[in-house]
Amino acid sequence: MAKDTGYIFVSSENDNAVTVLDGKTHAVVKTIATGERPRDMKLNAARDKLYVIASNSERVDIIDIAKLAVERSVDVGEDPEMFDLSKDGSRFYVSNEEDAKVSVIDIAANKVLAEIEVGEEPEGVMISPDGKKLYVTSEVANMVHVIDTATNEVKANIVVGNRPRRFAATPDGSEVWVTNELGGSVTILDGVKDAIKGTVSFTPKGFRADDVTPVGITMTRATARRPT
Repeated sequence: MAKDTGYIFVSSENDNAVTVLDGKTHAVVKTIATGERPRDMKLNAARDKLYVIASNSERVDIIDIAKLAVERSVDVGEDPEMFDLSKDGSRFYVSNEEDAKVSVIDIAANKVLAEIEVGEEPEGVMISPDGKKLYVTSEVANMVHVIDTATNEVKANIVVGNRPRRFAATPDGSEVWVTNELGGSVTILDGVKDAIKGTVSFTPKGFRADDVTPVGITMTRATARRPT
């Protein structure tokens, strides 16, 4: 939800648009045209701008919440999947799936600052709560890459479950949880040691292991170590 509005935003890949809903009635407020195949979305810290990655247009569209319109776009390289923001809001960190890299983008200057090589088919991207580390999943390598945001260098490569996808971190950054879509599990990483701390496997009664394909994950507001 955006600042002082209660609006909910939904990206529609096939419609090349973001639909704005009233948070109380769920009525459509407006449909905003974007680049092709809008996917991952994030609000800025002030919650007055919405960033929308348009994969087939190779850009991030910046939507002004007050105007409900795209104010400008930022180029982010070929086949962008997901992205995250630096803590000061000045940079995008974007996974470029086909190129097996992460692009670091200066938002104001619309300029590539660095390209970091990672494993094949990177997707999930998350900045640590303190902003010092960038976590990236590689679906093909079954790996999480830990990148130092000060140097843009890969500091650790951690083998996790089969086809890792998305992240969630505890508020203090002591744990990072990553979903393993084809592994039917979540790997828990030690956010300090950059090592595996544990695994949560999903085996619901009546299901086969390959029937459970976790992708999205979020963390409770409290420091409890439990996904919701």
